[in-house]
Amino acid sequence: MKQIGSIFNLMVLLVILNISLQKLTAQEYKEVIKSDNSVWRIAHKQLSGNFIDTLYAAIQIGDYIEVLYKGTMFNGESKYVGKFRSSLDNSKLWYIPPDKTVEILVFDLSLKMGDEFNFGTYTAKVDSVFYLDSLKYIEFDISTDWNEKVRFIEGVGPNLSLIWAWETSGILSPFCVCKYEDSIEVYVNKNQNFINCDLNTTNSEYFAATDLIKISPNPIQDIFEIRINSIENYSKVELQIINSSNKILFKKRLIDNRTNINISGFSSGIYFVLIRFNQKNQNFTKIIKQ
Repeated sequence: MKQIGSIFNLMVLLVILNISLQKLTAQEYKEVIKSDNSVWRIAHKQLSGNFIDTLYAAIQIGDYIEVLYKGTMFNGESKYVGKFRSSLDNSKLWYIPPDKTVEILVFDLSLKMGDEFNFGTYTAKVDSVFYLDSLKYIEFDISTDWNEKVRFIEGVGPNLSLIWAWETSGILSPFCVCKYEDSIEVYVNKNQNFINCDLNTTNSEYFAATDLIKISPNPIQDIFEIRINSIENYSKVELQIINSSNKILFKKRLIDNRTNINISGFSSGIYFVLIRFNQKNQNFTKIIKQ
């Protein structure tokens, strides 16, 4: 009997070790959500103006982590806004809103170019897949209300915010501005509507991308022209071209409103044009080299 008990205990131990090994080898991507740890700053548009509130992970119950929202929408009080479950490799995230019982897939890093994803009643296609600041990005062919394409960001979640699928929340046009882990800032948007984790309310040095910078043609064969309105308002304007691994491939100081840039030596693919104004503010644009 002792021998049978020992064999049974050994089998149980092997099962536990196998499950643990699967979990260890499955951590391919950074976690989007950690209980009592992850905090997001979420922008939203209301009739009375634009606001930034806080979304934060609370306790974990079984496979699910509950999330609370605190801010203007609920008179400054914390409100339960649903629960989330991650896949073992952190590539997928499922959401159950507070008024639902069925899971909704809201995040998927396993998507490839041309794949489709359902955002409520709208189906979008993956426009590009790239890495930035060592994080994987999935970008779609539809835009947010904040002058940025819809994106899934490794370790951060959808740039639409985690609760984009909660239709009855009253939180209009949610957008992830930044994220914290253990009170440490781990992600900051590169969107001209914000200055770091705050709304850009002055517009003194930030302009809408369509007004300030124009790049044409895009996609690009060899040469593109960059036009910058009001360049004379800045003492220093610097252009950088960065690849999908966040490596700077080209750098140039701009002094004219119109400048031609030759990238004939670049391989075909996706690159990013970063414009820095007075070594501080920046504008971020994706280009495609054919």
